[in-house]
Amino acid sequence: MPRPKAFDEEAVLQKAVNLFWCRGYEATSVQDLVDGLGINRASLYDTYGDKRELYIKALEHYRDTEHNGFCQWMDQSRPAIDLLRDLFTGGIRQSVDDPQQKGCFLVNATIELAPHDPAIARIVAANQRTFEERLRQVIERGQREGSINRAHSAADLARFLFTTFTGLKVMSRTRPDLSAMQAVMDVAMSTLQPID
Repeated sequence: MPRPKAFDEEAVLQKAVNLFWCRGYEATSVQDLVDGLGINRASLYDTYGDKRELYIKALEHYRDTEHNGFCQWMDQSRPAIDLLRDLFTGGIRQSVDDPQQKGCFLVNATIELAPHDPAIARIVAANQRTFEERLRQVIERGQREGSINRAHSAADLARFLFTTFTGLKVMSRTRPDLSAMQAVMDVAMSTLQPID
């Protein structure tokens, strides 16, 4: 009969998110995981599989957590243009205030692993589709409200905003400059303004 686990799997998974997020996949060794998670190698392998499987579980956990918060944010009944501006403002503030300059775990995975790991590529592609779809819904609402122009389709604007938001997260890894990032946001927001 297997012995019950003497650790909280959810808490350990969150620690794994933080380790991989700070260090990246390649720079995080199995020994780093053992030390950082506070479990032995046997428990690590028995519960989470190998390093790559743990990374995938950590990435999915991060995506699900972020997705829930994002959906709650986008479901607010405030004017669409305000939601979008505040989404960017919050993302920029989070990046600038992070002393570790981690950026976004999913964006980091996109750059580090997605080009040569199909499983990671599927996760980040699914995240992009979900993010863009929620943006499209809010943009369409803004177009109906008259706070967002109709010069471009909601889908094209959503893709543009997703790409800009992702670029800001990349920028924050090396240059988390508040004024520079706000300037990018201002240009992005200006593309949404109604055309007289």
